[in-house]
Amino acid sequence: MILRLYSGFEAALRDRTTSFAGLPSIAKLIEGLPQVHDVRVLFARRPGALAWPQRRDVDVAIPGIAAAITVLAGEEMFRPLPSRIRQRFALWRQMGPMICTWRSFRPEVIYIDRGHLFAAAMFARFGRTPVVWRVMGVPDSLRSSVAYGGLRAVVRRWLLRSPFAAVICTLEGSGQAWLERVLRPGVPRYFLLGGRADEATPHAPAAALPDHSGTRVVFVGRLESIKGCEEFVAAFAKASAAAPGELHAVVVGDGGLAAALRLQAQRCGAADRITFTGGIEHRAVLSIVACADIYVSLNRMGNLSNANLEALAAGTCMVLPQSDPVSGIDTDTDELIPADVALRFGAVDDVERLAGAILHLHRHPHERSSRAAKAKALAATLLVPWRERIAREIALIEQAAANGTAPIASTGNGASANHRRDIS
Repeated sequence: MILRLYSGFEAALRDRTTSFAGLPSIAKLIEGLPQVHDVRVLFARRPGALAWPQRRDVDVAIPGIAAAITVLAGEEMFRPLPSRIRQRFALWRQMGPMICTWRSFRPEVIYIDRGHLFAAAMFARFGRTPVVWRVMGVPDSLRSSVAYGGLRAVVRRWLLRSPFAAVICTLEGSGQAWLERVLRPGVPRYFLLGGRADEATPHAPAAALPDHSGTRVVFVGRLESIKGCEEFVAAFAKASAAAPGELHAVVVGDGGLAAALRLQAQRCGAADRITFTGGIEHRAVLSIVACADIYVSLNRMGNLSNANLEALAAGTCMVLPQSDPVSGIDTDTDELIPADVALRFGAVDDVERLAGAILHLHRHPHERSSRAAKAKALAATLLVPWRERIAREIALIEQAAANGTAPIASTGNGASANHRRDIS
């Protein structure tokens, strides 16, 4: 497994624990896959706001996880150089340990995430080892990189059309039709929804919840602009000002905008009405979501994320942006989550309408209860427990390892297995 050093995994790897924050699909795969197979995991430090302190590659042993884990150092190895140069050096340097591990470990399959498209393409084209390319979503940066002319776009299109053994994409609303167009014809591709918490999984105490008797509005996500966190703080501040003392927000997550959001809350006069939890373990997130009166998601890439599906399973009243038929973002969300379950308010940037949606639901508790009940009922039919969801992904990886490519067979709904949305 070749993965980015995700911000939500950094503390767990540093402290040698399994308290991964965010990305439950990857966290649970790292925990589950080594139970049945011999696994090596390489986490590569990428450019960005992380506090990983090591300037050398580090082996990490985590009790309870049988996989051999290594964190590859990033640009810290080249500190004397200018920022852009050391970033390039670091990315090329990381290919060395990847190739060395491939040669020594001799894997039957390589599982690589979206951020390592170049490595995935090189192994798929020249490595003679089946490669599963794992796409958590389709960001605008990936779309734009192939949308225009020039050498860079030509190279990116060539990378995307590599002979992957399989492409597994999270069905999270980011417009999977685009991915269908750019992949090599015949490459098996699967679009998988996230799961829901197992019935037997206990929630951690929601210690971060404020002692507040009013309407609780919850936002969960990495604190980056792509998640719409700045718009949420601005909209909540407006809604709270219109209903003094009646609303309290809980922002769950960490990221590069954490400090800026706290400052924004102060400038808006809402600092005492917004609780920032920082990065917390997955069970604690579930507990907070379960206590939400209103759950708001503003993901610009799509709103079928794991966090949103867990909010659906918890039976929360959801507020989502409207879909974009031009890009295809959230058209899948509209198909799977009806309008009487989640309230659509408009575009992510429409702070006024979002504030109005929060106020509307605050003032209509019966509508909140109705939407919450419908959400829970929908989740019971739409989602499977995480253990089944991860077992499905492991089966696809095993299939790629055994066959080099997944067989094309009928799925029972007129589609073929190399063009498939799988929500089971």
